[in-house]
Formats: sequence, structure tokens, C-alpha cells
Amino acid sequence: MKSVHKTSARALLVAAGLSLAAVSGCDKDQGDTAPVAVQADPAPEAIEVGADTADLIFRYVDPTTGRVASATTVDEVPMEARAQVVVYTNSAPPPPGWDHVADLRELPAQTRPQQGFSLKTVRKKAAPTAGASPDPRRVVMFVRNGCGFCRKADKWLTAKKIPFDTMNLDHDPKAAKRLSALAKNAGLPRSRLNGVPIIFVGDNAIIGFDKSRLAKLLGV
Repeated sequence: MKSVHKTSARALLVAAGLSLAAVSGCDKDQGDTAPVAVQADPAPEAIEVGADTADLIFRYVDPTTGRVASATTVDEVPMEARAQVVVYTNSAPPPPGWDHVADLRELPAQTRPQQGFSLKTVRKKAAPTAGASPDPRRVVMFVRNGCGFCRKADKWLTAKKIPFDTMNLDHDPKAAKRLSALAKNAGLPRSRLNGVPIIFVGDNAIIGFDKSRLAKLLGV
């Protein structure tokens, strides 16, 4: 009987040892274990856009200025700009890194989900005017994927019909350089370039979505 008890106790100790080993984590000797693959966010479902579809924001390149503009209805988007429009819906925002892109020249239309998409702006050179200064109301907003306050700022500016440029720091290679240049003009130290949105109104910088300050600077 004693040998049986010893055997049982030994078996329990072995089992306990195995359990402890299972929850203790990886040892240095296990460095050649294959890494766990990280699954990317799947493509969102397409959005159907009709002439009267509600709760949508449309981003497009304004043919008269060459800058990115926003609208809340398809009718506000110039026909020349409808071949490539970014469509955003607050009720079902796309996963980080994805955008809904659509050709809205014929309605109804369906969006094509794309990763890392960016509207191509065109720099228009105006004739120089003696004594002219930069537009004090020009708005440039820097955003990152998945930023809720960036979406709120976008929606607010759109509702106020304020034209603005958006630069995504996550997938636009020119965004960081442009941010540094605007921050230097505004006297904003690099240590404060944390968080988004970062909004410039002329030479004035706003860190975050400060609705009251934006309204004061834009006179709305």
C-alpha cells in the first residue's frame, strides 16, 4: 500500500509540475518557436450611394483649387470630381487603413474598399500680387487612422462648409515634412507634435479638436 501511495504522490507531483510549466511562459531555449501571425483587418463591405443617401461625407479634389474638399451630399460634388470620391459613413466607419472609394458619375454607385488610398491634390499657382500674404483662413488638418476626434473635426468643418486639406500621417509620405514646415511657421516646437488632429488655420496651430478656437479663428 505504501508503494501505491508513493507512486500516486509522485504522479501528482509530475502532473503539478507539468501544469506549472504550461503557465510559466516561454524559456530562452524556445526562441526558435514560430511567431504568431497577426491578422490584418478584412476589407469592409461596399457602400451603396444614391442621390439621397444620408449620413455620408464625401471627400474629393476640387477642380477649381486643386485641393481636397468635403461635401455632405452628392449634389455638392462637382461632376468633374466625381470619378474618384472618398465616401465616409459615421454609422459604419471602415477599419484603420481602409477607405471607401467610388465613381459617382452615375448613381446609384457602389464604393470599392481600398487600403492606403490618398486623393491626389494639384498645386495651383496663383499670379503673385504685391504685398499679398498667405490666406489666414486656409485650413490643413493632420490625422491618423482610427482617430475619432479627427472624424469629428472633419464632420464639423464640412458642416460649416469650410474648405480644408487633410494629410494622413500613417500613409502619406509627404505629411510629416509638411507638418514640420507648418509647425515651424506657427512657432510650434516639435515636442508638441503629439496626438491628432493637428489643425492649422493660416499660421495658427490647434492641437486636438478645439471647436471654440476653430470657430473664433474661422469667424463661424
